[in-house]
Amino acid sequence: MKKRNLSRIGLLIVIASLFLLTGCVKGIFHVTVNKNGSADFNYKIAFPASFVNLMSEMKDNPIEQVKKEVKKDGYEVVPYRSGNLMGIEARKHIDNVLELENESLMNSMKTSGQIPKKPSEKSTGQSTSNVQSNKNPQVIKEEGILFDTYRLKGNVDLSALNIPESVKKYVGTSGDELTKQFYDQMDFRFLLTLPIQAKESNATRIIGENGKTYEWELTPGKNNNLTISAEIVRLL
Repeated sequence: MKKRNLSRIGLLIVIASLFLLTGCVKGIFHVTVNKNGSADFNYKIAFPASFVNLMSEMKDNPIEQVKKEVKKDGYEVVPYRSGNLMGIEARKHIDNVLELENESLMNSMKTSGQIPKKPSEKSTGQSTSNVQSNKNPQVIKEEGILFDTYRLKGNVDLSALNIPESVKKYVGTSGDELTKQFYDQMDFRFLLTLPIQAKESNATRIIGENGKTYEWELTPGKNNNLTISAEIVRLL
């Protein structure tokens, strides 16, 4: 997603959470890794229906602008609804999951609209300890004698998703109380479905009957760490 698109989504989240504190803002980001090494992205971003209806009356509806930009980035976009929440669902397929780092996966939730720079080094099985906090989650392949190890390691930095000090002063509510209410309205999650069970992860929970879908609850206002690894037998 382009920089202007990221800024629009981040701004929408802040506005919706501030003026609709009785509602909820939802962001669900799901990556499915297929057996052939390809991957499917599914993003759901939703706001209270009353907020969406209010935005639809604007001349330059920011939600419609986001839809247009997402489509330009190669995503199929369809309407999304869950209870009293309305928004968009964006889908995309990539041929190689190692290209995940080039996708602006979680940055759509950042109010700063900063896009990480593309790493200068290719994924060649080197250690992932040098992954910086401002990069997208990356999948790195480490080749072994009997097994290939795939590691996802990265950070979803939502520390920029906060309330401006000027707004806190205008509302007149204590900063801590308003911030808590603000964050309580957000439901952000990252899900990763693998073709096999992972060897280890720091996921919040494992869901699904086959135990191959890993879910992280993302905390607004903080830098969220994601790590997971899986081993696959090498095909000779």
